[in-house]
Amino acid sequence: MTCLLAMEAVSAGELSPEDLVTVSEAVQLLSDSSDGVIPMEAGQQVTVQDLLTGALLPSSNECALCLAEAVAGSEEAFVERMNGKASELGLSRAVFFNSNGLPVYTEAPVPAKLQNRMSAEDMFRLVSYLLKVYPQITDITSQQSAVLESLGQEVRNTNPLLRNMPQVTGLKTGTTNKAGACLVTSLSADDGTMEHELVVIVLGTEDSIERGRVSGLLARYALDVFYSGTEDTEAGTAENPGSLPTNAETAVDWILDTAKKR
Repeated sequence: MTCLLAMEAVSAGELSPEDLVTVSEAVQLLSDSSDGVIPMEAGQQVTVQDLLTGALLPSSNECALCLAEAVAGSEEAFVERMNGKASELGLSRAVFFNSNGLPVYTEAPVPAKLQNRMSAEDMFRLVSYLLKVYPQITDITSQQSAVLESLGQEVRNTNPLLRNMPQVTGLKTGTTNKAGACLVTSLSADDGTMEHELVVIVLGTEDSIERGRVSGLLARYALDVFYSGTEDTEAGTAENPGSLPTNAETAVDWILDTAKKR
């Protein structure tokens, strides 16, 4: 959602990819914490393009916060935009408290730990919209690594599927204690007439290795179904993927059966 709103701001002319954003003290504090990914110091200037790349490739929490402040002036104002956009897109279970998904601790009126929430369906709707309106995002997310020129740093993409599946075009990893290790994967598939984007959502796995394994399994399944052109009539098997299920229940059965055999 953070990158979507940043790209909307660019599209509306509120920001330019070349604009320089000044790193705030809040961004530096996050960068210096255990949740920091990219070293950033208050007063540094970073381009909007580098902030987008940093947020998408290595999942930099500080880049997400810096983008939020650049777009809306403060993270609080940005969160209002996030929840407004969620309502506009019909994301019925989505609730946002900050720009990066980390837990938010509050003291008043009752001490609580708040965390952004999204269902797999909400995430699918959000990603589908993002890819439809701003397909150029995959110009960033398809890179295995990139240099953030304004910071003088090279970052690597945390999506492992980019290194072994040529159809993968992105999209983003994410991890918190509550959500587990998550990965949203986009894939390009060509039916001979036009290219399509397929989306795989994996939430709640135990670690980055498992999210990559499960995402790879689902991605291969999605591509097999797309190219097989099979109707819902006959469920496939792990030994015979040429006849694959396309309805939800038989698809889940096939995936679980395949997972047990690997």
